[in-house]
Amino acid sequence: MSKKQSKIAFYYLFLFIPIFSIAPCAYSAEIAEVLSQNRLASSGEKLQTPFEKSSYFTKYQEMVDFLEKIAESNKNISIEEAGTSQRYNTPIYLVTIDNKKIPDDKKLKVMIIARAHGSEPAGMEAIISFVRDMACKKNSRTTNYLENFTFYIIPCLNPNGAGDALESYEKIGGFWGRSGRGNLSETDINRDYQALKSSEARACVGVFNRVSPDVVFDLHEFSSIPVIVTSHAWWMSDCFDILLGAGRNPDVYPPLAKYAREICDKKVFPILKSRGTRAFYYAGPYGDLGSMKNMGVTAADYFNLRNAMTFLIETSAYDQGLKTLDKRLDWQQQTLMIILDELAGNKKKVKSLVDKSREFARERDSITLEMKTIPVNVKINGKDSSTHTFKARVGINNKPYEWDQKIEFKDGNPDEREFLDLPGGYIVIGPHVDYINRLMLHGINVYESLKVIRSQSATIPAHVFYIPQNQESSAIIGLVLDRKAIIKNRYCLMERMLVMPVEIPVDLKNFRKIKSKDEISGVILRFNEFMGNLMKNMGVEDKTED
Repeated sequence: MSKKQSKIAFYYLFLFIPIFSIAPCAYSAEIAEVLSQNRLASSGEKLQTPFEKSSYFTKYQEMVDFLEKIAESNKNISIEEAGTSQRYNTPIYLVTIDNKKIPDDKKLKVMIIARAHGSEPAGMEAIISFVRDMACKKNSRTTNYLENFTFYIIPCLNPNGAGDALESYEKIGGFWGRSGRGNLSETDINRDYQALKSSEARACVGVFNRVSPDVVFDLHEFSSIPVIVTSHAWWMSDCFDILLGAGRNPDVYPPLAKYAREICDKKVFPILKSRGTRAFYYAGPYGDLGSMKNMGVTAADYFNLRNAMTFLIETSAYDQGLKTLDKRLDWQQQTLMIILDELAGNKKKVKSLVDKSREFARERDSITLEMKTIPVNVKINGKDSSTHTFKARVGINNKPYEWDQKIEFKDGNPDEREFLDLPGGYIVIGPHVDYINRLMLHGINVYESLKVIRSQSATIPAHVFYIPQNQESSAIIGLVLDRKAIIKNRYCLMERMLVMPVEIPVDLKNFRKIKSKDEISGVILRFNEFMGNLMKNMGVEDKTED
């Protein structure tokens, strides 16, 4: 064997050592696989997931095959295609868990999204196990969930990224690198909820539009490098196993966000602490609450803006790959179930808050732009800190980098806010149909004016698009119509032709709701005809040349 071959063999030995040193899965020593004629285990036994069988990452097709077999054998569980990936048109699946014996109005609708980042596998593994338990385990918890929830689960939103990440992991030798975080078109799906450029994000929003869930969970992971400071966001990952985001946006009905945080403060954090699991809020420059300028439009922010109660669950150590996967899987499930237990016992309260949040979105006339106080109270290395300096040491390409990061913690409520007055609605004229397409993808109601309409604040031409502000997803409208909304820290600047604010709402009796994107071209044709006739009646000659 050559010296080069010896090095390669030694390299791969290091790759496989962590795999063989993993502690056996908690289930594998006790439960034999039961899969006979597509019939699942009886109530006293449990079917092993692909990870439990092999102690290795579940590949995408293994996940699909496993979930399809569960769905074939359990009347409460179904699986369907929700969309396809940007590249290769790989199916993205939606798993529904629904006890049809319980009326829909007696259950909360819960949407769970996992593995938007392909290099963060724990959420997907946790959800596969969760679906299996809902199918096979008969105990007070699963019975409680079936009586109180309908689940809409996307177990892997980024199938191509997951495959790319695993391929990179195996080649590099037990480290994800950056491979597979985005889709194969290099779009970070979890930052694509404003533009909706990726078919993966469109599939996810399409599910939300269809089912209108009350609660949304978004499952992610973060690095275990001792200190990470990116942009203005910070966290100390050697201090925390789990980071949570709860009701993160200040522009949402305040009591909805307050209750989400109460669940974390009074239930999740104490229970996790009692189990030896370290948890805190996923912090940005304004704590876990902040303006869209600072947060970006992630799934947790976006669906919160659309009036769902949202929870971001992040577990530590995705960069450790397989070595700590069983632990991270358990953290994901623990946190999810603690929150679900609380929601099941307070179902009427959640429904009432979500309904009031939607009403609040329809009726408000201003939008919160920024929060200046930081509602954070945290212990660093066991002691209370109002100001603490983090010492960061990170190795990149074998070169050490060090810096000090000073963080100030302030007690108090986030009560310093700036407001932007909202108009009654917006007019969009034909050439900007890309806006109309995106608005409708976001579930925004768009109308066509049927004649010239004169209001106190504007004269609206016939056959233009009108977007009223008084609707449930009103906070999304400005983000779509103003591409620089995040950069400018404003939701809507409206400083362009052909997109005009109408200061007060108008009566919709002379408008027609557009029901599908197929109708858009017809509106444009009618507008062009209207403008042609208008110019002709004014005696304006069309001298356009080819």
